[in-house]
Amino acid sequence: MDETVRKDIEDCLSSCRAASLATVDADGSPHAANVWYVHDADWRLYFVSSPATAHAQHIAAGSAPGRVVGNARRTTRVAVTIHDHCSDPTQIHGLQFHGLARALKRGTPRAAAALELYSAKYPFVLTGSFAELLALQRFYEVTPTWLRWIDNRRGFGFRVEKQLPAHPLR
Repeated sequence: MDETVRKDIEDCLSSCRAASLATVDADGSPHAANVWYVHDADWRLYFVSSPATAHAQHIAAGSAPGRVVGNARRTTRVAVTIHDHCSDPTQIHGLQFHGLARALKRGTPRAAAALELYSAKYPFVLTGSFAELLALQRFYEVTPTWLRWIDNRRGFGFRVEKQLPAHPLR
């Protein structure tokens, strides 16, 4: 993957706010939810959700085959899309990826790092009633394992696909 594509992906991840997260329940029924996210240098996504939501329950249940690394919690396979909204088809660009999702345990360094990233992008979450609500939610992490970058700005149908190593789950 060339540096221009890497920069375009980073710009998209930084400028967009919402990701569509797809999960599957224990019966194989699909579910999609939009979540506001942040990302780190390894393109892992972090989002906040109530453990009572369907997508959080699917992740917690490990409803799709995942894997366990060391003594990390079980991960669940998910799919994610992120794109910049536009009305001109020649400007369509965005990401599709598969990844491994898991809930982050409260009070851990990973959860603290997720909060730091999240509050930098969305400072309002640390104020007033938002701060109280945030304390009741959980952070979730999605580690990408495959991605497809689509960028019609480079020509209709331009795409780059890449298998990614699953980063160690810490």
